[in-house]
Amino acid sequence: MNKKPSTNSRAKKNEDISDIVTGFNNSLLSTLKFDIKHKNETQKKLTQSIKKNDVTICTGPAGTGKTILSVFEALDLLKTQPNKYKQIKLVKSITQLKNEDMGILPGDEKEKLKFHMMSFMDAFYKLIGEPNTNKLIEANLINFEVFGSIRGRSFENVIIIVDEFQNISHDNAKTFLTRFSENTKTIILGDCEQIDIKNKKDSSLERLVNRVKKSPVDGVGVVEFNETDIVRHRLTSYFINIFKEPIEEPKEIRVVTPKKLSWKEKFLKFFN
Repeated sequence: MNKKPSTNSRAKKNEDISDIVTGFNNSLLSTLKFDIKHKNETQKKLTQSIKKNDVTICTGPAGTGKTILSVFEALDLLKTQPNKYKQIKLVKSITQLKNEDMGILPGDEKEKLKFHMMSFMDAFYKLIGEPNTNKLIEANLINFEVFGSIRGRSFENVIIIVDEFQNISHDNAKTFLTRFSENTKTIILGDCEQIDIKNKKDSSLERLVNRVKKSPVDGVGVVEFNETDIVRHRLTSYFINIFKEPIEEPKEIRVVTPKKLSWKEKFLKFFN
């Protein structure tokens, strides 16, 4: 008669498997080489804030380097502090752009999520290449989440990067920001000028920044980029400013219909 494995033996087996996985992941991370150069003082402030604080809130227009700097710091923390941080969790609020219907996306749930996370993926590809990025995803060192799936949960030993925070409502932001656990580092990114939710007043990002600045606390940093910090392309700032201008409505063309004359008016007009 076969004996069932004892609780202690099962626990020991699980521990051994965990050690093997940890060893493999650490070996994989040790092979990664990546570097980045700061292009302005605000980028340096973002890097310093991520290193120093548990929560960094970063706002600013497109092309300022918010995402790639955040991804770089997350990779660096994962590689240099493997006992403290076990995973990078990439989070987005899946909000459809105005008047844009993407239809049904191909692939399974993971592939669909990866499509939504391409702004993150582009940063990883640039820093460590696509093959290494895929290896980290397969090893579960990089994980994708939609914002709705992380509300109310607690996370330990993880670096969370949340993008498009301007599309997260005030109530949902509160639910998320009150669930931190041990060894959680959170980076919040967004652009207050690119709100896609129906009611712009529900956006939490600008309110959150203003309240944190008004009541600062140790462990939470705010970094604000502006148009002067744009490094992507010389025309990026140009088009951002153009679209800030109010849209001019086309002038209404009034068609004047000639007044119909009565027989009496026609008669008088003829003899005059």
